[in-house]
Amino acid sequence: MGIRKVLKNNKIHSLLFVCLLLSLLFCAGCQQGISVQEQAQAQNICPQIADEDDLLKLVFIDVGQGDSILLIAPNGQAMLIDGGENCAADTVLAVLAAEEIEELAVVVATHPHSDHIGGLLAVFAQTKVQSVYMPQVSHDTAAFENLLMAIKTEGLQITWAKAGDMVALDDSLKIEIESPFLEEHSNLNNYSVVLHIVYGQRSFLLMGDAEAEIELNLAGINADVLKVGHHGSRSSTIDLFASRLGAQTAIISCGKDNHYEHPHAETLETLTKYDIEVYRTDLDGTITVLCDGKKITVEAEK
Repeated sequence: MGIRKVLKNNKIHSLLFVCLLLSLLFCAGCQQGISVQEQAQAQNICPQIADEDDLLKLVFIDVGQGDSILLIAPNGQAMLIDGGENCAADTVLAVLAAEEIEELAVVVATHPHSDHIGGLLAVFAQTKVQSVYMPQVSHDTAAFENLLMAIKTEGLQITWAKAGDMVALDDSLKIEIESPFLEEHSNLNNYSVVLHIVYGQRSFLLMGDAEAEIELNLAGINADVLKVGHHGSRSSTIDLFASRLGAQTAIISCGKDNHYEHPHAETLETLTKYDIEVYRTDLDGTITVLCDGKKITVEAEK
C-alpha cells in the first residue's frame, strides 16, 4: 500500500508539475508576444497587411520646377504633399480628378517656397481638405500670405509639423515626421517637412527641399524609395546620407531645362555610386510608384 500510495502521489505531483510548466510556458509566450509587438512598434514596423491587393500609391506629379506628390493610402484616403507653383495648379487638379480624389484627408506644405505651395491655393478652392500640416516658419511673400488666407477661409487649423509626430491616414501605414527639428535654421529649405512612410516591408523617405544639414541627422534611417531633396541640387543627397539609406530608387522632381541646372551632376554621381535607380520628372514626366507592402513598381509617364 505504501509503495502504491507513493506512486499515486508521484503521479499527482508529476501531473501538477506538467500543468505548472505548461502554464509558465503559456505565460512566457504571452509576455513574448507583447514584447514582440512593442519591439515592432519601436522598430517602425507597420501592422500586418490584410490583403496583398491593397496598394499604396504615390504619384510624383510633373509640375515643372517644383514639388507635388499625391499619396493614396490602401484604404483610399489621400494626402497631397505640396502643389508646385501657382502655374502648375491645373496639372495638380487634373491628377486629383484622374484619381477621383474629391477630398484630401491631409495636405502638407513642406515649406513656404512658392514652387511648393503656389498651386495649393487652387487645391483649397476646389477640393475639400480635412487637415493641414506645415512647419512653424513664415515667409514674407504673396504666395505664403495667400496660402494662410486660403487655409483660414476654409476654417482649418494648421498643425505645426515637428520631428517625432505621426500623421494619421491609414492603420496599415506608418507616417512619421522626421524633420523639422526644434532648432532654428538659416535656410528655409531646412525647415522642410520630411516624411518617412512605412508600408509592410517597404519604406519611403520624402525630403522636400531639406539639405545636407538635415540629412546628417537622418543618417540612421533606411528607405527603399527616396524623393531626393531640393530637386537634385548638390546641396542635398550627400555621400554619407546616400550610403546609409539603402535605397534602390530615387525620384527627382525638377523642370525641363531649368535655369538652376537641377539635378546637379554631383547628385547624380552619388546616386549612381550606390546603384540607386533614378527617375526624373523632367525626363520621365509624372512618376507613379505602387507598393503592396513587399514589391515596389515604378511607372513613368514618358
